[in-house]
Amino acid sequence: MPVPSSLHLLCALTPGMRLMDWQKMKFLKRELQPYRYHVIRGGKVTFLECRPGQTLNLFSGMGVQKVPHWRLLPLWEYIHPFFMRTVDLIKTNQSYRADIFVRMARRWHKPILLRCGMVYGERVESEFGLTPEIDNYQKKEAWAFRNSTLCVVPTQELAEWVVNRYQTRAENIRIVPNFVDTSLFISRVGVASQSGTVISVGRLHAIKRFDLLIKACQIAGVSVRIAGEGPEMVNLLNLARELRVPLELVGQIDNQKLPEYYASAQVFVICSLREGHPKALIEAMSCGRACVCVDAPGIRNLVKDGINGLLVEPDPKAIAAAICLLRDNQDLRQKLGEHAREYVKNNFDIHHVLEMDADVIDEVYRIYHGCSE
Repeated sequence: MPVPSSLHLLCALTPGMRLMDWQKMKFLKRELQPYRYHVIRGGKVTFLECRPGQTLNLFSGMGVQKVPHWRLLPLWEYIHPFFMRTVDLIKTNQSYRADIFVRMARRWHKPILLRCGMVYGERVESEFGLTPEIDNYQKKEAWAFRNSTLCVVPTQELAEWVVNRYQTRAENIRIVPNFVDTSLFISRVGVASQSGTVISVGRLHAIKRFDLLIKACQIAGVSVRIAGEGPEMVNLLNLARELRVPLELVGQIDNQKLPEYYASAQVFVICSLREGHPKALIEAMSCGRACVCVDAPGIRNLVKDGINGLLVEPDPKAIAAAICLLRDNQDLRQKLGEHAREYVKNNFDIHHVLEMDADVIDEVYRIYHGCSE
């Protein structure tokens, strides 16, 4: 049985998440790219939202099915059996509560691709430790990984974690990194870069350690601009006021406008406690920014110190020293920026990654139906 060119893909959004939320967070267009590519190849995509709300108008070949709550999925499936029979393959958008959709796939005898940009169980354990609640959640997530047709994670580091902690077979895991539109994320000619300002992007959350960045900027004598929203906003503003560091919080920026933001300063800094596969970092690298990166999981595997960025200890003095080095050395900034962009073009360019994603979807279908290429 060959893979049908008109393959109907059901994308199961994380319970509680809607396409409208992607739009509000200003990355809808980016997140739809793999599904647009599937439609361009002749396929069809339906998004499954387990939450009521407004429905967006999507591109031709894309549709939306809504369930008021994930607990109602079995009832919804019973009411809509004809629709479920038209689905060829189910794909999760993240790993959070993927067990819900793996059970759904088993009920309907459908192949399922457990795709995730980060492994939720790994993330919450790294933030809060292995509490009884997290341990219980991880058991469900591990079951989902083990019982999916194939699984996709963005890095080798996460693949090894899933194999070791969730006892998932390595041969059932594929690595598809996050992508960057390198034709959009380029160095912007004519946009003035401020030498006395560093920039960063991310949720205003403790795990991003923006407090380290603010303390480093006090030592370096530079201002800082951060794009993002989150619960740490007031704490960061208070810290900056206390240390007399000029801090500008610009909120969430539309993904299409981020290249101009990256071009507004000469140095990009990331201080996270950990990352999965940081989109902000690879976007900044694609824009040819000189990047200061702390040595942390999910970051260190992207940066070769002194080649395509500077890798430093998560210490304000070390971060400040790297910022000052780049601020005062144009040749080094240019060298790191050029190598960073080349690295991203060779590894994370959107066209290459979308092909990888499409190949995995085809592979899932072939494995489930026992057919060869």
